[in-house]
Parts: sequence; structure tokens; C-alpha cells
Amino acid sequence: APARRMSTTTMRVGMLVALVLPCTTFEGVALARLPPTALRRCCATPPFSMRLTATANEKCGRRAAVAQAAVVAGHFVALGGAVRVNAESDAAGNRVVPADDMEFHQQWSYAKPQDILPYIYASAKEGQIDEILKAMDEFGRHYPMYKLGDEKGEILEKEIAKMDAPPKNALELGTFLGYSALRTARRLAPGGMLHCIEFNPDHAQVASQVIKYAGLADRVQIIVGDSSKVLLQVGKSIGPVDYVLLDHRKNLYLPDLQTMEKLGLIVKGTLVVADNVIYPGTPEYLEYVGTKSWDTKLVAAKFEYDLWWKEGWSPKADALSFSRKLM
Repeated sequence: APARRMSTTTMRVGMLVALVLPCTTFEGVALARLPPTALRRCCATPPFSMRLTATANEKCGRRAAVAQAAVVAGHFVALGGAVRVNAESDAAGNRVVPADDMEFHQQWSYAKPQDILPYIYASAKEGQIDEILKAMDEFGRHYPMYKLGDEKGEILEKEIAKMDAPPKNALELGTFLGYSALRTARRLAPGGMLHCIEFNPDHAQVASQVIKYAGLADRVQIIVGDSSKVLLQVGKSIGPVDYVLLDHRKNLYLPDLQTMEKLGLIVKGTLVVADNVIYPGTPEYLEYVGTKSWDTKLVAAKFEYDLWWKEGWSPKADALSFSRKLM
């Protein structure tokens, strides 16, 4: 989308942001590292992708960083943080209830996690992963839920496909009903294994059934329990992993990542993916993977859990972060 012309006030706001922040790079350009608010504006304006490769202040030059950051940060202010809306939203971002919602709710209930299974069985053929994913997306259109969703799911698979080699040993923290596990497991190398840690036993039971129905049971192991405890119990037996997806409690992203590093699960070259890093947000985690030990980029996507029934709710901008361990 073409950029709007920045006013003098907007440029000054950008310069004020730049003056107080350390230096990093944005798509190969040195500039001041932006705070969470600026990150949200960036990711709210697709198709931006942010690269947070750390650069020492002395290398980029303070004056140059201020000038460049003034342009970029000011540009975010000028854009105003427009959010890509859902298919069922109007131009103002207000949720429009699907016309078939009442009929769907009458036929398919969702009082407990297991209630999604009859719909999947009725809508998708056994072993047809794309059909199962589509059924889960359609169910989620009528019953909003915390699953990765089609937009983020496609981004995830594209990034996995870019890896030097398909992952042989993968780990997922926060499996919910198995949606992201399906997308990851089918991208594994032959004989590869995805280890999933899920806190909620009911969610884990449904995920197991979904994965079995998809024909991927031989590639996925589901472990029930608190990630912080499970990692200490079985982490070493899992061994070094090529790939990790973090999609559980946001306040556990950083401590669990550091635990995995200490246990030797994450090594040089491991790709760590994290969801919801902009909304609800994981600023401490982003700061950690923005250091020189990591090569990190953010890919914008809308927040998957549309709380359209809440007063004053509007669709939220979010992003997936992709961090490769460098050392």
C-alpha cells in the first residue's frame, strides 16, 4: 500500500522514539529498536515482515540511527495501524455474524472440547489432512477458539518448508486440539517425530483423536502436563530438536525457552516459532530473541481468536516470530 505523506509532527514523534532506543536492523536497515506499540503498528500493516538481527550501537552510528528510525517510526504513525479484517467483518472492522450461525449452532454444539470431533468426522474424510484442517477452520468460524488458524497455519508451513532440511525431531508447547500439530507433522522428514506438550488432558485427548484420524499418529507423541515440569522430566530423552513451536501460556515462553537451552534441546540451528508475540504480546521473549545469539523475524497475521461478542472489540494485529539459534 502507498505510504501517506508524513506531517512535521509525525516526523518529530518518530525522532523522539528513535532518540531513546537501542539500535537494531529492520529488513537490513539499521535503526532504533521499536517498542511494542510500534511493533504492533508494523505488524498491523500487512505484508510487513520485521527482522530483529541485533546490531551494536557503535556500528550503526547514533545520528544515522536517529534519522532512519525517524522515517520508519514516523511512517508507522502516519499509517495509523490499519488492521486486516476477517472475512466476516465489515469495512469498519465490526464482526458480521455469519448468516448460517443459528443453523450451525442448532446442529453442532460446543460445550466441551470433544464436541468438535463429530463435526470433523462428518465433514472430512479420514486421512485427508487438508479436509480436516478446513473442517476445524469452519468450526472455529462459528465457535471462535485458540487455534493457529488458516492464515498463520499457511505462514508456518511455508517457513518450515524454507528450512535447510525438513525437521526430524520437533517439539510443540501448547497443542490445544491438534491443529498446528497436523500442519507441522506433515512437514517432518521421513521417520521424524513431533513431541507435543499439552497442559489440559481434555485438549490432549481430542488432539490425539484428530491426529489419529489424520493418519499421523506414528509421527506425533502427546505428553500431558505443565510444560515447565515436563521439560525437566523428559527433555533430555527427547534430545536436541530442529524445530520448536511455542503456543502455550505467553508468560512461559521465555522461561521455557531458557530451560530448553539449558537442557540442550535447543542448539545452534534450531528454529523456534512463537505465536501471539504482538497480541496478547510477549515483549520479554522478543527482547531475548532479538539479541546477537538469534536471527529473528516477525511475520504479520491477524489475531486468530476473534472475540466479536465483547463490547468494543475490534480485530487485532498479531504476528508469528521465527528465531534461528546462531550460537
